[in-house]
Amino acid sequence: EAATEALIKTRNTAFERYRHYKLILGANASDLDKLKTPALTRTEITEENFDSVYSELVDQYAIELTNEAYRQENSVGGLMEFAGNAVVKLVGGQLGKTLPLNKNENAELNIFLPSSDFFNAASMVLKLAAPILGLIPQLGGHATPLGLGARIDFGGVQLAKAAEAGSDISKQIAQAFASSAERASKMASYYRRAEDYVLQANLATSDLMQFGRQIISSLIREQIAKRDYENHKKQIEQSQAMTEYMANKFTQEQLYSWMEGELSKTYYNCYKLAYDIAKRTEQTMKYEVMREEFDQIDYIKFSYWDGGYKGLLAGESLYLDLKRLEMGYHEHNSREYEMTKHVSIRRIDPLALLKLKATGACEINLPEWIYDMDSPGHYMRRIKSVALTIPCITGAYTSIHCKLSLLRSSIRTSSLKGDAYPRDTANEDTRFRDFNGAIQSIVTSTAQNDSGLFETNLRDERYLPFEGAGAISSWRLEIPNDIPAFDPDTISDVILHIRYTAREAGHLKADAVETVKTGMLETAGSLLQLFCLNQDFGTDWQRFTSAANDNARKLAVNLVEDHFPYWARVLGMDDTITLSFCCIDWTKHKLSIAPKAVSVVRTPDEGWKAAIDKDSEVFAFLKKNMANKVYMVASYVTA
Repeated sequence: EAATEALIKTRNTAFERYRHYKLILGANASDLDKLKTPALTRTEITEENFDSVYSELVDQYAIELTNEAYRQENSVGGLMEFAGNAVVKLVGGQLGKTLPLNKNENAELNIFLPSSDFFNAASMVLKLAAPILGLIPQLGGHATPLGLGARIDFGGVQLAKAAEAGSDISKQIAQAFASSAERASKMASYYRRAEDYVLQANLATSDLMQFGRQIISSLIREQIAKRDYENHKKQIEQSQAMTEYMANKFTQEQLYSWMEGELSKTYYNCYKLAYDIAKRTEQTMKYEVMREEFDQIDYIKFSYWDGGYKGLLAGESLYLDLKRLEMGYHEHNSREYEMTKHVSIRRIDPLALLKLKATGACEINLPEWIYDMDSPGHYMRRIKSVALTIPCITGAYTSIHCKLSLLRSSIRTSSLKGDAYPRDTANEDTRFRDFNGAIQSIVTSTAQNDSGLFETNLRDERYLPFEGAGAISSWRLEIPNDIPAFDPDTISDVILHIRYTAREAGHLKADAVETVKTGMLETAGSLLQLFCLNQDFGTDWQRFTSAANDNARKLAVNLVEDHFPYWARVLGMDDTITLSFCCIDWTKHKLSIAPKAVSVVRTPDEGWKAAIDKDSEVFAFLKKNMANKVYMVASYVTA
């Protein structure tokens, strides 16, 4: 659980580093983008200054153009007022009251034409009256006082003639008035034409002034257009300068395109890293729980990243499955049996102990049956921690540096019986899971229940040495003998303190017990007991080494059941045991074993008595090593 939490923390740490790296990349991109700020700011300031000056000039021209337009409007208004006043003047100030006439038109219409009409009418009346008057009778008088006299006739003839003469005179007067009217009309038309000329001249002058104002406005607009043209040219130059700057600046489009690609790759690599950590977390959790129903669920998949959408929501999907994995882990991670096995190498493999003392290295195997002797019917035995104790004699402040290496291990992962309880070594047995490959090792300092750690903490964030490996295992022990720190001959035993967990499978108990009894305890060579003739049988060995001659030299060793483990006495021992002899050659650093073994049969009430004389096959070996420490290994089986 602690290791899983550590891996989850590692995953969280990886995500934090991913986010931190992302922020770093964003800050880096921001810093790169800031490289363009000074030059771009100067360009913008230059443009703003130019735009300000141009705007000021345009505003000035706009003010002048507005003033000129105002003057034009005033000029047009004055022209219209002048034209109106001229018309009013022409009509004599009577516009709207009487018919607008000048003096000639007034003389023609009101004086000459009425007078002419009057005299024409009088002439017509007199002309019509003349015939009528001619009908008046003639009256006359004749006087000749002196002979000479005069005759006066008065009557219709005279009146008719007088009327005709008056008619002619009236007609002549009427013609004179008509002629005067015609002349007045001409004069009026001439006067009108002269006034129109004056008006047209004044209007032309006003139009000329108006055109002058328009020319001034056009000149102002020309200046504005020139300024617009210059501004446009300046903008083109600034645009070209900006384009050149943008094309040559460091933070250009190619850089951002490259950064986009690199960031995409980096983000994808970060996603792959997070996915790999999540997948390892899943494997670690399944490795720790090691339950079939949990192993069959595939929590972490590879379908989170969608390249079409730049991997959006990939982290959220992965996080969701991680939470599902965490829930599954807590659901299936039930507590198991926690036990400690103290394994004495002197008991299970004494030859390995002697080899360790002689050569400084040995290999030992811890089969399943040594655990079944303590707790038969268990399976899923997995190591939690391993400590090492080496009883020996050392000097003050002397360290015992022993290297313990796990070579391989196995776990019975299934509670199924199969065809037989023991492992099928001829074929692949799916009930067992083997662990080979990388070798784990520790080095002791005190060799007194030493786990190779400064402090053994079962809640360590990291795995403890050998944690999770199978209790069924093979080990290698190494003690440096190049510069020995103590006398290896003083090593009396090597004890492995194995803390492990296991699960109950009660239906396997009977098969496990039967296998231990019949398959292991009754198999020759499985059970060994180590004795030192110099120490355990010192008197007998002293008698053998101090004999006067070979005829008198005889080794008598008496073994009883008390020399063997309690459980062997309870189960009952076989009547025959086999004795092997060996010693350590300290000059060559090797273990010498007698070429032959001695079989001893138990006698009633006396045990196993071994009598070795000169006729024995091991006599020569014992005689040769009388000056050395000789070991005896008893191989026995249960009855």
